[in-house]
Amino acid sequence: MIALQGRHDSFFVAILLSVSSLLWSSAASAQASGVNKSFNPVQVQDRAPFNISHLSLVIANQTPGKTLTNFNLTDNLPSGVTVAANPNIVNACGGTLAATPGANLVTVSGGSAQFGDICTFQVDVVSTVAGIYTNTIPAGGPLADGEIIPQAASASLTVIRRDTAQPQVSAKTFAPNNIVSGQTSLMTITLNNTNILPLTNTNLNDSFPAGMTIANAGASTTCNGSLSAAPGDSQFSLSGATIPASGTCTVTMQVVGNSTAAGTINLPNTIKAGDLTSLNGQTTPPLANTGATTGTLAVSPLPTDRLTKSFSLVNAFVGQAFSMTWTIFNDTAAAWTGLGVSDALPGNMTV
Repeated sequence: MIALQGRHDSFFVAILLSVSSLLWSSAASAQASGVNKSFNPVQVQDRAPFNISHLSLVIANQTPGKTLTNFNLTDNLPSGVTVAANPNIVNACGGTLAATPGANLVTVSGGSAQFGDICTFQVDVVSTVAGIYTNTIPAGGPLADGEIIPQAASASLTVIRRDTAQPQVSAKTFAPNNIVSGQTSLMTITLNNTNILPLTNTNLNDSFPAGMTIANAGASTTCNGSLSAAPGDSQFSLSGATIPASGTCTVTMQVVGNSTAAGTINLPNTIKAGDLTSLNGQTTPPLANTGATTGTLAVSPLPTDRLTKSFSLVNAFVGQAFSMTWTIFNDTAAAWTGLGVSDALPGNMTV
């Protein structure tokens, strides 16, 4: 039928075939085979046994109708990162990962991958020097027979000092720090990190003294993580938080002070040594604050009268001026408006 339509339609068919070929070529290019890599965990310490990370090299065949044969992959580890004494090598897809303990070279050879295969090779690596290490396999290098790496693969490993400074509670304050029983005060706890890297997976527990409870649901933190602080409770907890590098973050909440004592009492709230910890990329042992930090809230009893009066002088000479003060105390939850005071002064006392 195409032949019967002559040269004009033949020209159209040629164009159509050419466009289809280009589209197929683009689709195949978008699904090119490649390599990826990762570290787990991404953060380790600089001393055994907490300085080991599992390096994974992944070769994926995403080219339809193509078989990758004889892998030929080379990974040069960054200076400061070497193959562990016990490499714990894991091979895949018939290939072989080679890595000499103490060396900074990892190679993968042999093996094959059909379309859709994902081949994951693993080896343990270590570091004894704190820092952030970026490991890159550049694009353009050999991947397998007749195949090159189409896109660079990178992963970063953070190594922290085992003697990293512990997290500390640098301050615990109340504003105001002197209230009447039943009133609220804003409690602020400041967490401090003097290290050049963030302190991650940080947890804080704080138990209040008798007479102090959480006032409302407005507790907040700038440390991220999960803050558990329910109104009416006499304690709170913060988990999974991060204290920024060389910085601070805070936990704030309104607390209520209650007292039935005849005079003013002090409610000291202490965060003890060990109440603030940071796992910092490890499961054990945690870094912990070494000292106690205390903030004190003073709570005065409720006034017996809603209106009281006082003089600046108890005794005065004839003709001497002094001040008189009225104090109105609102012991309800609602604001009072339109207040007024009338006071008839005794004889011989004038304004």
